Amino acid sequence: MKRTFLVLFFQAQFVAHAQSESPDWLKAILPAQAQVIEAAEIKTLKQRSRLMVLWMLRPEKVLLRDRLDRGCGEGVYGSHWSGPGRLSLVDQSRHVILNTISIQGSNFGEDRKEDRFSLPFWVSKDAYEVPHPDKNNEGIPHILKLRDLTGEGIEGQFLLFEYQACGLPVASILGYSSRTDKVLQYRYQQRFNSDPLKSGFWLSQTFRMKQRRPGLWAHTWDPGHGCDCVIQDRVTFDPRRQTFLVHSTSKPNLPTPKKAGK
Repeated sequence: MKRTFLVLFFQAQFVAHAQSESPDWLKAILPAQAQVIEAAEIKTLKQRSRLMVLWMLRPEKVLLRDRLDRGCGEGVYGSHWSGPGRLSLVDQSRHVILNTISIQGSNFGEDRKEDRFSLPFWVSKDAYEVPHPDKNNEGIPHILKLRDLTGEGIEGQFLLFEYQACGLPVASILGYSSRTDKVLQYRYQQRFNSDPLKSGFWLSQTFRMKQRRPGLWAHTWDPGHGCDCVIQDRVTFDPRRQTFLVHSTSKPNLPTPKKAGK
């Protein structure tokens, strides 16, 4: 009964970003200036007592109405927390942290060296799921919407988004690895046409599309923005390397031939 109450408590309180309602034991094992964004229990195959916690360190609160650069990006960020993003795996039975990772943004290792990420607390339904939207289709996002994205049989992964271009957010898969019993930010390796192999964390468009089955995406999409082409992506998961494999090709976006007599 106590365990069931705890799970319901997490779902009700953390999704609403109520840091002040976090259990004392969780506050005690996180840094003093940590702010919990969401938490979700993971149903593992070996019945391990695992809790995934998404949190930030000393985040700044950025309200959408205060922003001067409003545009397409607000569908991804909305009103948000900005600061160092972290994801931890916690053993609920022992009240200990098993591992913690820093969330690496789409520009990590390039021009942005700062340890900073943006997590929305009030946003539209453009990228994240919003269970109870208002009349403007905005509300509290459900970020830790756990699904089986690897095909390994555990609903333990979720998506984060960053703005890339209007209508084309990039997505990264994070979550629980049953092979290592840790949380991680999953890498992908991509072969685009005959270009050299590329490795990264953030992929345009395909991750946010519906899977053919857990661990498999196969889609054709139009990037627009001046590209007169379509892109065909096929994504599979390599369980041994815990890596997504992306095979992409681009083709001219030819108009559909009209039928005779029309």
